[in-house]
Amino acid sequence: MTLTATLGIADYIVFSLVLVGSMAIGVYYGCVGRLGGKKATAEDMLKGGGDMGVLPVAMSLVASFASAITMLGTPAEVFIYGTMYWDIALGYIVCTAISAHLYVPVFYNLKITSVFEYLEMRFGRTMRMCCTIAFITQMMLYTAIVEYAPSLALAAVTGLNVWVSVFALASVGTIYTTLGGIKGVIWSNVFQLIMMFAGVISVIVVGAINQGGFGNIWQQNYEGGRIEFLNFDANPFTRHTVWNMLFGGTTTWVAIYGVNQAQVQRCLTVKTLKTAQGALWVNLVGLCILLSLCCMAGMTVYAEYRFCDPIYDGRIFAMDQLMPLYVMERLGHLQGLPGLFIAALFSAALSTISSGLNALAAVTLQDIIIGRCYPNLAPERAGMVTQVLVLVYGVICCCLTFLAAQLGGILTAALAVFGMLGGPVLVVFTLGMFYPMCNEKGAVAAFFSSLTVVAWIAIGAQIYKPINTRIPSRDSSGCNSTNVTGALTSMITGGVELTDLTTALPEIEDNCVGACIYLYKLSYIHYATLALIIGTIVGVIVSYATGKQKAEELDPRLMCPIFDKMFPFLPESIRFPLRFGVDYSKTVESTLDEKQELRIMDKSDNGKKGQLLVDDERGAGDA
Repeated sequence: MTLTATLGIADYIVFSLVLVGSMAIGVYYGCVGRLGGKKATAEDMLKGGGDMGVLPVAMSLVASFASAITMLGTPAEVFIYGTMYWDIALGYIVCTAISAHLYVPVFYNLKITSVFEYLEMRFGRTMRMCCTIAFITQMMLYTAIVEYAPSLALAAVTGLNVWVSVFALASVGTIYTTLGGIKGVIWSNVFQLIMMFAGVISVIVVGAINQGGFGNIWQQNYEGGRIEFLNFDANPFTRHTVWNMLFGGTTTWVAIYGVNQAQVQRCLTVKTLKTAQGALWVNLVGLCILLSLCCMAGMTVYAEYRFCDPIYDGRIFAMDQLMPLYVMERLGHLQGLPGLFIAALFSAALSTISSGLNALAAVTLQDIIIGRCYPNLAPERAGMVTQVLVLVYGVICCCLTFLAAQLGGILTAALAVFGMLGGPVLVVFTLGMFYPMCNEKGAVAAFFSSLTVVAWIAIGAQIYKPINTRIPSRDSSGCNSTNVTGALTSMITGGVELTDLTTALPEIEDNCVGACIYLYKLSYIHYATLALIIGTIVGVIVSYATGKQKAEELDPRLMCPIFDKMFPFLPESIRFPLRFGVDYSKTVESTLDEKQELRIMDKSDNGKKGQLLVDDERGAGDA
């Protein structure tokens, strides 16, 4: 790719200020917490004292997973396939309702630090460790993808070595997360989200001025067949439809907002459950605004390159470089604007990196070190261990970045990772909270069966890449024909995302493997949904076959009265049998005295595995 412009001094100043600003926030909260010689505890590092407000937590929720992947992948998605991806906002809405009112209340009322503590209470140690390992793998891969995305963008517009950029990004994110803990992460996320909005809006505004207004941009996208919102095709193998975005998007994002440690952990940093739920709803507004801005940016880029696809012209070799190319070619003459966009990319990446590292440290500390090795670890020592864990995971994720470079389109790759690994984890939490009859054997069977099937399809889709039909195909009529031919040859021989070529793969159902390989065409957005369907069926059947869990032995705090919450207007005579024997009147509210302690009953305690006991220590305290 030949660069048409380079970053100026103003661009580097803007870009550097974001890195310095993020680092300064982490240092500030790291130093404030140590005034008077006080050492940071694990509670400080992972929950921030539990006094955060709605707005900073909501902004942090938006920034955590709406990362550089969103800012690079979504515009490229709109450029290639049109605006159907915009419909994932439907999934956001349903996901927020489900997460805020069904899943998060269970975690909040238990006052736990790691969401996987719940699984030991409900199903035992085996299930807790399986899901902990799955989460650690998932977040390390996702963090590596996030580190690679903006580094690729920076390399595309400046020529700076991508691996140098990866190292710089990983270093900054790791250092300020280590120093500032969750409070530093949340407040840095606020600053970074503001930069993200500023970067995307600047691209749209300048692009609209160049194109004579956004109305003209919309018309050009309409004429190019890119405006599409109402594709009601029920075929799950179609990449994006209304149904895919609604059902697949909901399941994928519930796996993120409902049971993912990084997101739930933010909800545990506030004082009340209502505050946590409010933060999730405010987050929805920010998430939809950012999605809309990124889709509008994609439309702006299409209006500019509608007659010559840059990848066919040889100017870029991956569609994830589309936005950086546009910024440098069309906005590069405006001093500081390219730097602002790159700063926005790095802000988006840093927000996700810091959130992921803090969550990885929390899970490792609570579920492995304290949960298995050193249950009596002192609070100050636990805080020190947390900081070491952040550093270790920062190094590991940086090393894994080379794998991210092999995963093709970053938006698809990121959501596929969450569907493949996050889906089976969602299955287990869903069985635990909504299916009283499910036992440990059923949960284990559900986890491994869903993981096996979805991993098989996801990996197969990477090997036998399906052809995704565009409506219509991208235009190369305005390109130099020699460049187009050279670019196509380079992509075919170089292994660049073959799904962009009509010659990429023969129709796989004609191969001898037949119908099995046909499943590789399943839309990536359905991976989590498929995991939920398979896991639920297997989990319930195995539970009944091996002796279902007795509802009267379950602590009601481990369950969610879903029908009472969804249909409170129904008479008691109808809702009572829908509780399946769980007596929710015994539920202990979340206002327990601070000295009361939740502990997990060992399997030998009256044979009631997973039951919670409340040890009231107020008498001892009075003595």
